[in-house]
Amino acid sequence: MQASLKSKLEAKVENIEKVLIIIFFFSILIKFFVSGLKTIATYTAPGSLIVLSLVYLILSEKIYKLFFLALLIGILAPMFAVSGAAFFNFGSAGAVSIFGIFVLIRAIKESLRNKTFELLPFLLGFLLSIRVAISFITYYYPKVDIDQIYNLYFFGLTFIIGTIIYNDNFWERYNLSEKKAFLFLLVVALGNVLSVSLKYL
Repeated sequence: MQASLKSKLEAKVENIEKVLIIIFFFSILIKFFVSGLKTIATYTAPGSLIVLSLVYLILSEKIYKLFFLALLIGILAPMFAVSGAAFFNFGSAGAVSIFGIFVLIRAIKESLRNKTFELLPFLLGFLLSIRVAISFITYYYPKVDIDQIYNLYFFGLTFIIGTIIYNDNFWERYNLSEKKAFLFLLVVALGNVLSVSLKYL
């Protein structure tokens, strides 16, 4: 049954992605500009991410299933006011950091193999690997400007992932599970940048 579900999702994943991503960004805009629908948008934004992470969890290879599972739990925990939600947030951020370390190691290996320093993959791996550090800083030092830190971090992540996606030389190095991980992180990062930026309008 799982194989059947996976094959059905593989055939329709591009359309599913588009719909969920559109719902996510429209929900962010609605939350700020349509006060009457703010409550609904508060649930549809994370809800679309939950469904997207579930889709990627089903489609991904085994090790990446753990990655998307960690992200999924990180989204669900604060929604249901789960005890120790901060712990799950650290777990989700930790999964991103571990993924980032692998990306960073690959970038270094590729640079050595090609005998040239490849800045974008290196910066991507570095930014992802420090994700858990960002969570620790904002949690244990609440007096810092959290919005500013996250905005700078996610803006950098958005720019680098977006650039890599449009650079075939870099993008085609990654397998399907890695591409879905990058796309998911891009959506989350861009959503955070948009949310923080709209607060100042």
